[in-house]
Amino acid sequence: MTVIEQAERTSPSERTSPSKPTQLGLIDCDVHPYFTTGVRELCDYMEPAWQHRLGLDHAERAGNAAHGVPAFTLPANFLYFDEDASFRRDASRAGEMPGSDPVFTAEQLFDGYAIDRGILVSGNMLGLGALVEPDQAAVIASAYNDWMIERWLRVDTRYRGALVVAPQDPIQAAAEIERVGDVPGMVSVFLPLLNVAMGRQHYYPIYEAAERHGLPIQVHPSGTEGVFVTGPPMVQVPAYKIEYRTMFPHVHQANLISMICHGVFERYPKLIFIITEGGFAWLPDLMWRLDASWKALREEVPWVTKLPSEYVRTNVRLTTQPFVEAPQAADVAAICKLVEGERTLMFSSDYPHFDFDDPRRSLTALPEQQREAVFSKTAIEVFGERLL
Repeated sequence: MTVIEQAERTSPSERTSPSKPTQLGLIDCDVHPYFTTGVRELCDYMEPAWQHRLGLDHAERAGNAAHGVPAFTLPANFLYFDEDASFRRDASRAGEMPGSDPVFTAEQLFDGYAIDRGILVSGNMLGLGALVEPDQAAVIASAYNDWMIERWLRVDTRYRGALVVAPQDPIQAAAEIERVGDVPGMVSVFLPLLNVAMGRQHYYPIYEAAERHGLPIQVHPSGTEGVFVTGPPMVQVPAYKIEYRTMFPHVHQANLISMICHGVFERYPKLIFIITEGGFAWLPDLMWRLDASWKALREEVPWVTKLPSEYVRTNVRLTTQPFVEAPQAADVAAICKLVEGERTLMFSSDYPHFDFDDPRRSLTALPEQQREAVFSKTAIEVFGERLL
């Protein structure tokens, strides 16, 4: 029996977790599960031929750096910082990789912060889009989804999964959505970023499959921006980490503009696009600029039939982490009002990273009338009954 068949036959009552609440008070839309020993953990979920091609079939072959055979890893940005420094030091029980123990993660995150659901957005797969070989990326994505189903979704019913697809080959990506899109616990499609703007036809098979299954598309900074040729481009290669982190939102802004101007939300009107960890204070200016340009240049894009800001309101959602760090609470309230936070924002913690947002502290500056929507109401509207 395959991992998928086992998952479909496993009822919620057979999994280990507290009973299902009748009302969800707090939903975390960005929780990162990590491997304990690297990509080799996917061996059990891929064919032997692929294990061999990736050098994962023998420990001595995969990890013997002394003989010039380093372990296979996915693209990540190691130019500006020590990767270990990006994690909470307390996010492991006994010194293992932070975020790699689903039981401890549930205890620390769900029980510790009264979080009812956590959406798993893979920490290890963020840079998948920068891999050059499409078949390789597709095999890794598929193996990862099976791994997540077995190692995380089955452990605690409060976990929900963002299934990973390889954007290099949209046909294979759509097939992966067909394969696991209806597995209990899957609530979105995590689309790693690559060097193709997201409004282009390249992605249409992925959008079509996601819309057909009622799954929102979720994106996240990849760690490959401006560093890998195959990763999403930045206007320049940052020299310092401070530049790199500050420029993250630029990629998401460019992709959102591309999707609106190429008519993605006209072609797929039920598709929801979630920008995860991309900031949101920039959104009002982008909407105003797009609306003004559309009024002057709408003949250029006749398929854009309404104000661009309307597509944002109906089809785009953003997560709160990293939350606005404005000097005055009144400034935060003003920004949240401008972005219509009660409609567009969903809570995220970014666990287990060092800039984790504690909902008891970071969101106290939210206007009171927006808190219920940001904590859970909007996420329930976006992900639907898959959260229950």
